[in-house]
Amino acid sequence: MAIRVGVLAPESSWHYRDLLRASKSVDDDLELRSVDFSSLAASLGGTSGPIFFDRCQRIHDLDALVVRTMPRGSLQQVVFRMDVLQRLAESGVRIVNPPRSIEVAIDKYLSLSLMAHDGISVPEFSVCQTVEQGLAAFHGLGGDVVLKPIFGSMGKNLHRLTNESAARAALEDFVQKGEVIYLQKFVNHGGRDIRVLVVGNRTFSMKRVNPKGGWLTNISTGGIANVYEATQSEIELARMAAKSNACEIAGVDIVYAESGTDPMVLEVNASPGWEAIQKVCEGDVANSVLTLTTTNLR
Repeated sequence: MAIRVGVLAPESSWHYRDLLRASKSVDDDLELRSVDFSSLAASLGGTSGPIFFDRCQRIHDLDALVVRTMPRGSLQQVVFRMDVLQRLAESGVRIVNPPRSIEVAIDKYLSLSLMAHDGISVPEFSVCQTVEQGLAAFHGLGGDVVLKPIFGSMGKNLHRLTNESAARAALEDFVQKGEVIYLQKFVNHGGRDIRVLVVGNRTFSMKRVNPKGGWLTNISTGGIANVYEATQSEIELARMAAKSNACEIAGVDIVYAESGTDPMVLEVNASPGWEAIQKVCEGDVANSVLTLTTTNLR
């Protein structure tokens, strides 16, 4: 009997195609299909029980669903999509990552505060909602901070603030747009960080470097992936961070301050990409993702 796995990603995406490639080596009876996050729907009526579908195709008969990415949407759209994932999980569909982990990791305040509670070193930060609170936090964090959207970013809409006038203007813009103010003390990491990808019991790693020496290292903003073998302590830290965020799969960003020797976790991604890391590490990430997802489904 075939194992039916849905992937919340477009058929045209590199990650879906990579999972499709890897599926042949995981199980001959593994069937993959793309599921569209933006057209998720649900219905309830008569004696049929709840029905979940996308693009008029039923998805509640899937054995598992891999959450690769979530498109932007209104608050109502995002909440509904997460509700559908939760109800699917309750109906018996294996969701990777589980809905709760996605909710935790996407929220920088919740994610970092939970990690700090578990004894994981994270940068100092402050979260607030008014410009005056933000300015007080800016000074309290030493006058050198990074302003980030509290939900996701992929390196976008990040601002390093080092003077009060620029801070005020950026804070006013965030508040006007209805954004929560998330300020993180700037960590001078020399334009490089470490990404450890945790996939169940497997880990993959790379070093990301800003070729121009800037502080942003995201691949999407021009960072370059280099071969890197994470140390045992970095792997253990990444596993702890994944556990704090309730993630089975997690992209954990680790940095060292130039003046320090102890690693800290900048953030955790619950739907991490692996195109860049696959190019510079050994092992098959997509195979590991599918193996983790389908274990115990037979």
